[in-house]
Amino acid sequence: MEVILKKLSKAEQEFKNYLHKNSIVPFSAITDVELEEEAQLFQEWAGEVVIPFEELRIKVRDGFKIRVRVFNPNASGDTFFYLPGNGYCIARLFEPNTAIAARIAKASQKRVVLIDFRLMPAYPWPTLIRDVQDVISACVHDHAISGVNPSEIILGGYSGGAHASVILALDQQRGFKIKKLVLLSGWYDLTLSQTAFVEDEALDYICKRESLRHLVDAWKLTNANLQHPSYSPLFSSSFKLLPKTAIIVGEFDGIRGDSEALYARLRDEGVSATKIILPGQTHNNIEFYQVCGDENDAALVCADVLRDDSHVC
Repeated sequence: MEVILKKLSKAEQEFKNYLHKNSIVPFSAITDVELEEEAQLFQEWAGEVVIPFEELRIKVRDGFKIRVRVFNPNASGDTFFYLPGNGYCIARLFEPNTAIAARIAKASQKRVVLIDFRLMPAYPWPTLIRDVQDVISACVHDHAISGVNPSEIILGGYSGGAHASVILALDQQRGFKIKKLVLLSGWYDLTLSQTAFVEDEALDYICKRESLRHLVDAWKLTNANLQHPSYSPLFSSSFKLLPKTAIIVGEFDGIRGDSEALYARLRDEGVSATKIILPGQTHNNIEFYQVCGDENDAALVCADVLRDDSHVC
């Protein structure tokens, strides 16, 4: 099933004009001072954290304690483990992702757990994947977060967080069951070879493939790594064991082709999947909601999917 939502307002274009008018180029900071200034700007663009959260630390296999933030801790039913979008190497994006998780939690009334996994290159691959695996396993088996039902786990995230979610879902030795995947603007082919939607993607003025190549360079992965399913899940031989999956992506997302390719693979292999296209949106609308959001906020669409299984059929 494909769902196309109504056209959004001029918010995205207005945001682009705002950036140009103020000579702001996101993700261009170099010095520590510039990084701090940009981090603050990103937080302002993300908007407020609309509901409170509980913060705790969960110990993983090497003894490191991973920070998690839990929204609606007393909610019953599904628990949504949300993995942040941060390029796997931008620690300062955890706060904007907190704002996203809060909007999802408020709208869905589900328990939402935001996981602050460790980042590259300080912690090499697959540390971040293991961090997520260990945190969820600790919740399932050791009750690190009370009330988590092992049969009602939903996994998903934004951008790199969606990528990590698919990699974990493909791992049949992960140690817990996933009821559903909810994937927001994911990157599933690190070789950047998906070109079916390049004309639409060209309208994304922040998330560009050349910028993503710089991220890959920062991860210090080889070309052989990038072509392996452990890194680029689109190269997986089979997706037939994946759970129900919802794919949410902007019409002009700079890596929309990855979401489209994953959806096509899932449908071809008989996996229950829904694709939701957000017309006019680019990759960062959800993260910069305060200044370029609209009624089709991807966080609220995500919340709608969490509340209603009919979106994944």
